[in-house]
Amino acid sequence: MHNTKKAIKPDVVVAKDGSGKYKTIAEALNVAPRHSNKRFVIYVKKGVYDENVRVEKEKWNVLIYGDGMDYTIVSSNRSNRTGSSTSSSATFGI
Repeated sequence: MHNTKKAIKPDVVVAKDGSGKYKTIAEALNVAPRHSNKRFVIYVKKGVYDENVRVEKEKWNVLIYGDGMDYTIVSSNRSNRTGSSTSSSATFGI
């Protein structure tokens, strides 16, 4: 794994334990500027985030990174079985 944390300075930090400015990825995405040519960086600290993340098409140049696939986990339970359509069941949607 590359040492991304030192190479890229985040604009906002997400942490379930409250040590970041936001507790969910969705909250951090809400403050990302629209139609921006400047990259907006979101660092997601280790933890399990139970949410469906949708990056709206107006949110250009958004970079989201975490502590690695074994530490920063984004999961959801949306499925056809729970009443969601296939297109709305993605954990990350762009």
